[in-house]
Amino acid sequence: MIADVYAAVSAHTLLSGVGQQLGAEFIDQHAAPPRMVWVPTTDGFRHGKRQTGASSKTPRSTGTRLAGVMVRVWGKASVGSPTAVDELRATEELVRKLLAVVHELGFGDYQVGSIDWVNSAGGELLQYGRCADVHLTFEVPIYKTLAEDGLTTRTIASATHAGDVDFTGVPP
Repeated sequence: MIADVYAAVSAHTLLSGVGQQLGAEFIDQHAAPPRMVWVPTTDGFRHGKRQTGASSKTPRSTGTRLAGVMVRVWGKASVGSPTAVDELRATEELVRKLLAVVHELGFGDYQVGSIDWVNSAGGELLQYGRCADVHLTFEVPIYKTLAEDGLTTRTIASATHAGDVDFTGVPP
């Protein structure tokens, strides 16, 4: 799920020119901003629920996966001699674009948790622009389906641009 969201967000034109990587191993690399590093965090599960509204004909999910990710966002002002305020504004603009793209792509329900500003001891990290850790959680329904080899559980991870989960091929 996180890899699917990462791929779709990375390819969006609103974030063209922003370097993006997936994996904790890229956090400590001092690549040139603007950039975003996606790090899967905590996943969880909760009981299922029947969809309401237009999608009420869909089957009841057996549960919901809560897929967590932290996106470290580095902004760098493009002015000649940027100040800390310029770089803070650049990072805030990147955070805004990230959230707008996630919302536009419509990966079902999602939550924006905290946005934590990174302050590095000694200022080494801040030489590369300002950083914010954006915490997101995606809610993904899980359905049981009958397969030839018995009962299997699968996660439905595709979504339309309108934000509706695609239940094509999911039995009632």
